[in-house]
Amino acid sequence: MADLDNKARFQAEVSSRLAQILASNPSISPEEAMKQVTRDMLCNNPFVPPKGCPINDLPNEILAYIFTVGTEMDEEERREGRNDDDELESIPDDDGDSDWEDTDSGLSTGMTPDSDDHSPLTPDAPKEFVPGFIDLGDESDGKNDSEDGPELPFQVLVSHVCRHWRQCALECPSLWTHLTFSEPSPFERSRVYIKRSKGLPLQIEIDCTVPSDPSLPVVVPDSAPDGAIAVSVQADSDMAGPDSDSGSSHDHDEPPHSKEDLNAILDIIIPLVNRWSLFELSVNQFDHMYVALERLAQCPSAPELETLMLSHYEDCEEFSEFVPKDLAKAFVLFGGNAPKLKSITLWGVHVDWDGCASMFKDLHDLELAYHAEDVRPLLPTFLNMLRSSPELHNLSLCMSGPATLTMPSEESGEIYEFPTINELVLCYQPVSYIMSFMKKFCFPNVSSMVLDYDGEDYTEFAELLTAPMPGKSTSILAALHHLKIAGLPCHKASVLGILAQLTNLQSFNINCRGEEEALFFELLGWPEQQGSKPEIPASSSSSSSSKALYCPVLDTVVTQGIDGIYMRKFIQARKEAGSPLKKVSMAEDDELEAEDEDWIKANVEDFDIFEPSDDEDEDEDIEMDEDEITDYDVDEDEDAHWTGEMDIDE
Repeated sequence: MADLDNKARFQAEVSSRLAQILASNPSISPEEAMKQVTRDMLCNNPFVPPKGCPINDLPNEILAYIFTVGTEMDEEERREGRNDDDELESIPDDDGDSDWEDTDSGLSTGMTPDSDDHSPLTPDAPKEFVPGFIDLGDESDGKNDSEDGPELPFQVLVSHVCRHWRQCALECPSLWTHLTFSEPSPFERSRVYIKRSKGLPLQIEIDCTVPSDPSLPVVVPDSAPDGAIAVSVQADSDMAGPDSDSGSSHDHDEPPHSKEDLNAILDIIIPLVNRWSLFELSVNQFDHMYVALERLAQCPSAPELETLMLSHYEDCEEFSEFVPKDLAKAFVLFGGNAPKLKSITLWGVHVDWDGCASMFKDLHDLELAYHAEDVRPLLPTFLNMLRSSPELHNLSLCMSGPATLTMPSEESGEIYEFPTINELVLCYQPVSYIMSFMKKFCFPNVSSMVLDYDGEDYTEFAELLTAPMPGKSTSILAALHHLKIAGLPCHKASVLGILAQLTNLQSFNINCRGEEEALFFELLGWPEQQGSKPEIPASSSSSSSSKALYCPVLDTVVTQGIDGIYMRKFIQARKEAGSPLKKVSMAEDDELEAEDEDWIKANVEDFDIFEPSDDEDEDEDIEMDEDEITDYDVDEDEDAHWTGEMDIDE
């Protein structure tokens, strides 16, 4: 309805202006009068640079650089999920440029040969529109004149401004090297981007996951907002682990791409495997991944590949054996030949670890997650993977790792030290497994660490973290600058022991939705508190504690489960103890009144609110279910925010 009103007003204004010009100048032809109306109405159009604007005189090299920077910023924002809503919209097929050829001779613009290169580049407009008017989309959907309407990828947008910009954009192949096969088969838009990339390395991200919210339809727009050469597949589903339970699909949720679609995509990109620099595939159903693994195993090599990310997201309760067994075959990808590979992520996806040994050489980042015990690499193979990468900096093991932690008897007492690793992520291993692992592996230079455990009492593991590393005089905690604890159920004495070791910690990311984890936060502000709700001291001259604060150089905290009032008390306590915070980040679903937010902003240098990841949201749901089972009184604290009141056995 709004579009119809706008169209009526537009036509009325055109008619009025046209009548005025014809009345004031009877000798002018209707065609010339319409051109004058067009010029007058477009004089302030943002797509038409004003006369004398220096952008008209910029060399193509500078324009191309501007376009490149804009495209990179746009893609980064999309990767961070800032345009999730836009990605669900249906937008015009300008992305695929079915109406916009890459050569000047074929431009369907309605422009005459002598048109100015800086005039707006437009498709053939409907008859009732003024020549040169930019039709930004189908009027029937009522969305295109809204600020909340879908957004075109930056490189597509600038290529539709004027002939000059379009020619510059099309002659800049780096703008078109990120592929997202989000349009339906036969994927003509992606084929166009491949053509425009002119032989440059391709970044490919393919998404075969279903929306995490079953109420949302699976929308495959004709032109997805992130169109450039890369097949993007950011998983939108629960991330608590892959479901190896069966290879069947959900009864009610179907992925946006069928196996036939996936094969069609692979038919397009596999002949270009020599150009891949990034390949990312995410699925909910392992039969989709199996299709891709079979095809990748047929590729002789991937000479330019730098990043490989294969992720199977689906819930699973059993990780002793991989199921379905008929899809358990381990493949050798790319003939084991990917000499430039620097980053590997295998999430619920296994390979022929020994056959792919050469692919694990010279890595910088390695992430292994959610592998059934019978498809994990053996300890000698795992050690070879790490030892063959002398510049490995980031190691992430989430319910994964070597299948066994024993070696032949003559080597059973050996300690495996990896001094290059400075970022370590450990999640969801059973207590017995992670205890054995940390007794055999030594990471003396870790400065950033993530811990996420639940379901057991990890007190023994927490105590091991505070002990000296194998063959060293200090603990792994002593050198940490950054620590995230998403979950670590343990006794209070172990919490105190961990905090005492964190003398160099600068930033602490803590999920306080569990009582044990919340104790970390409480003791950071009030070392002598033992469960009583802390209060801000009456005056700034009085100390909140006679005991020195833990983590004396801490300047950044990131929290979940802490409300605004309690955060104010925490900031005040650290400040009065001589260890003020500089940056605070709080989860968006935690209670935060405007007054508290203003106070926090006034008392720290940097404050922001973040959206917790899907897996953290799921953890919260699980914890709430358990609380309800044990008669947790939700009505008394419906948000389950930590307020400092607790009762924990020592």
